[in-house]
Amino acid sequence: MILDTSFLLDLKDGDGAAFEKGVEIHERTQRIVLVTVAELHFGVEYTDSEAERRRVENLLSMYPVVVPREAAARRAGELWARAAREHDRDVGTADAMVGAVADLHDEPVVTANVDDFEALGVDIETY
Repeated sequence: MILDTSFLLDLKDGDGAAFEKGVEIHERTQRIVLVTVAELHFGVEYTDSEAERRRVENLLSMYPVVVPREAAARRAGELWARAAREHDRDVGTADAMVGAVADLHDEPVVTANVDDFEALGVDIETY
């Protein structure tokens, strides 16, 4: 399973539904994509909070990080263009990359951001 930033933020912030989803999937392989690390650290830097930094670092320490290769970048471009063309939706680079990694690994994305990932055409699990 590929964990999207929305799920990780909800988990970090104590969202009950995200926690229940985490319990449900705890025995399945879970990974995050490198771009998710950047998104989480954006929040850390924006808030300039040492407590937030610790919470994010603790969260990140729990999951292996997938470092996308060229094939994932190419697939991200394809999925992103299809989402724009077929659904008139600009999902952005980060979601396109997360979706591409999920697609290439044949894994669902765990997310609250259903609209973007549906537009990308990848399997999703929500909570």
